This record gives sequence, structure tokens and C-alpha cells, in this order.
Amino acid sequence: MPTYGPRVRRHAAPDERIGSNPLFLADSVRWPVNISWALFANRRSCFAGWNLARAYVSLREAEIDRINALFERVFAGEAQPQDVQELARRYDCRVVVVSARDGAWSRDPFATSTYYRLVEESESKWRIYRVVY
Repeated sequence: MPTYGPRVRRHAAPDERIGSNPLFLADSVRWPVNISWALFANRRSCFAGWNLARAYVSLREAEIDRINALFERVFAGEAQPQDVQELARRYDCRVVVVSARDGAWSRDPFATSTYYRLVEESESKWRIYRVVY
């Protein structure tokens, strides 16, 4: 996983946030949060999961639930067009990573979005998208 960091850094400035599946590698880590793509790229995460947001963000629990459902839906490949727009505009996810382990790999909402463009791909591993607005 650490070798992916330079790939993401190539497309994200130090002050930009990375969007990725908050459930990515959930079965591989002991803590109930996931900031892997952002962490290995030395960048901030758009949303690292419900547990981390609950501990450090001053939003109501219902709002954290809504955001969590949004990210899970998008990376499960069940996004609506407005969901991808929300990641770009409301949550300022400048770079997004879709992994082959994500449901979005086969039902990729970023591939058809007018808000993101594909900037790098490793066949059968990951895709990196960059915001275009």
C-alpha cells in the first residue's frame, strides 16, 4: 500500500483532500477508521469514516450518519449523479481514488461524471480521478 502514496501525491497538492472508500481495508486494520490513501499520500482525507468523524468533528450524529452513508454509497457503486457533485463541491474532494476492491470499480460514478476526470490508472488495482471544476 505505501507505494500508492507517490501516485496520489503526484495529483494532489499538499493542502488538497483525498476522497476514498472509508471502508477500504477495514478488514485489515484494528481501528474502525480508514485514512489509508490520504495517509500514505501525506494528504488530508475528505472523510475517514463514522468513528473518526464522531470523535473529532462537531456535527450532529445524524449529519455524520448522512455523510457516512454518502461515502459508502458512492464507493459501493450505488451513487446518484448528485452524490459525486456533492463530493466535489461540498466536501472539496479534489482527488478521488477508486480501488478494485470497491463496488464503484465496476459501477464507477466518477467515470461518467462531469466533475472528475481520470488522471491515472493501474489496471485491476486503482483509478485516480481529479476534480475539474
